[in-house]
Amino acid sequence: MKQVVVVLGASGGIGRAATAEQAVHGRHVIAVARGEGVAALQGGNVTAVRADASHPEVLEKVFGIAADTGYVQALVRSVLADHRVPLDQLGTDDMQQVVAGATSALKAALLLQQHRTGPAACVLVGSIHGGSGEPGMAAYTTAKAALRGLTLSLAVEWGPKDCGPASSNSASSSSRATNTSPARQSWTPCSTPIPVRACAPGTTLPTSPASC
Repeated sequence: MKQVVVVLGASGGIGRAATAEQAVHGRHVIAVARGEGVAALQGGNVTAVRADASHPEVLEKVFGIAADTGYVQALVRSVLADHRVPLDQLGTDDMQQVVAGATSALKAALLLQQHRTGPAACVLVGSIHGGSGEPGMAAYTTAKAALRGLTLSLAVEWGPKDCGPASSNSASSSSRATNTSPARQSWTPCSTPIPVRACAPGTTLPTSPASC
């Protein structure tokens, strides 16, 4: 039975690198992105889905495809929502739209938990800006801080159940588990490799793990 990885935001950056690396290692990737460029990923171990992964109904469909394909082993969420303006120009609607990404991330994680049939990895791509303030980046930093908090909560509650969350720091392209609570001690991570390299937009998918 195929091992399946769902990658949200697959057409560039860490999402593209995750798609390439997991496919190279023989896993089947459901690669989701809203841009037309995702179609170029189709083929071999990749099923490309052009859709906006912020919508719950899209996520339901994507995980349905994943479950029909094989054993759902991991989720990599690398979706960007941003609105960079000075704080006194930031409207509440704009803030809500960006921060809603954490709600979408929770929906995706819940679907992973629902469809997995064994140990799984839940990777939510974050940013160093989630732990600091930057001029003109209030919505972005708030959203990434919320994502980090969600990751910590998932680690506490799901880590002991073999669904291991991690937060990938996109700025330094490093990946690490962020839970430091006592519950972390009982979490045995699954064997899914976590991709840590980022491919520039337009980069051809690698044919070996070291090519990106």
